[in-house]
Amino acid sequence: MMATKTKKPKKPRYLVLKTLSDQKTAYYYEPPKDAIAANIVERQALGVDWERATARAIELNERIDEWRKHEKGNPHLREQVPEFSVKKLCSDYLESNNFQRLKNNTKRDYRKKIKEIEELPIGKNSLPLGQVDIRQIMPSNADKIYSLLKIGKKGQLRVTHANGIMRILRLMFNLAKKWYDLPQNPFENPALQRQKRRTVSWEDDQLEKFCETALSMNLPSIYRAAMIARETGLRVTDVRTLKWSNIQDDFIEVLMSKTDKTVWVPISPKLKEVLGVHRGNSDDYVLKTDGKNLPYTETRISQIFAKVRREAGLPADLQMRDFRGTMLNELADAGVTEDELMAISGHMHRETLKHYVHPRKNRSSEAFAKLEKRRSSMETPQIMDDTNS
Repeated sequence: MMATKTKKPKKPRYLVLKTLSDQKTAYYYEPPKDAIAANIVERQALGVDWERATARAIELNERIDEWRKHEKGNPHLREQVPEFSVKKLCSDYLESNNFQRLKNNTKRDYRKKIKEIEELPIGKNSLPLGQVDIRQIMPSNADKIYSLLKIGKKGQLRVTHANGIMRILRLMFNLAKKWYDLPQNPFENPALQRQKRRTVSWEDDQLEKFCETALSMNLPSIYRAAMIARETGLRVTDVRTLKWSNIQDDFIEVLMSKTDKTVWVPISPKLKEVLGVHRGNSDDYVLKTDGKNLPYTETRISQIFAKVRREAGLPADLQMRDFRGTMLNELADAGVTEDELMAISGHMHRETLKHYVHPRKNRSSEAFAKLEKRRSSMETPQIMDDTNS
């Protein structure tokens, strides 16, 4: 009698399969965002065992089903969003074409900032800004909101972050004038504080110490991340999402996440040596999270980078993003033109490039040295003697 073949059970909802670098299949639970926001379930790694993963996914799905059933049968549990509230404006904006046509990484950044807008406590009663009627917000209120945004939870000043949120508020309230006939935009002309341009650069000995520490901590991916960022000047986002298929013999081909512009960055001999040690398959990420074929998240790579920096005893103001400015300034010092710099950095506008490349005394001296060299190479005209005329 032939044995009956056991049929593999159907994959539960929200169970995602991913192939690891060793070709094993791992299972992850990716539930809906509203269930996560309501603290019903959370994203989880469920290991490589199919039966355990499916059992756990089914258990978590039951929680979601119970929550939805309870919510559906109890309208009082549903969140009521007033028609003219800031939260309603935020919701309408997130569903609008104005938001949908943004780049994906810009969408992620805006969502985080909009959530902060909704939850920002204001007034004596610490009422969340999301519950405030947009028709009641005056320009004087906008100034107070800006003051609150500039101070972080730990008391740190964060002007750049606050400026970004104020620009989003200005954008949304401009749309509110059209959508809800709002008579004025209280965020139209906020007196934003100018933030000094960041001028932090990495010294060669600091990079060497950081890399040595990363390797001693058994973090080869962070070592490679530092070397790639330093030798290419790429943004952190583009470094962490690099795949081996992007790396050719002499160039790294990158579709810039911020501008959707393709750039080809030459690979220096120093970087070629680093990349040649542990080259992976073309579909593998160059930087793997804990050995898995998954890219680092922005938060995770920042946390580990800071941990290595502290262990190395380096200044706290040194950040991974500073490799970009360090490289671009080094190229400018070498006499590279702005057009050539933009071909490497992927910047679309010269003004944006100036945020990274700062004026330096030696460049003006070198510019005049080039002028003098050109003048001296030109033949000096003979002055005619009047007596010979």
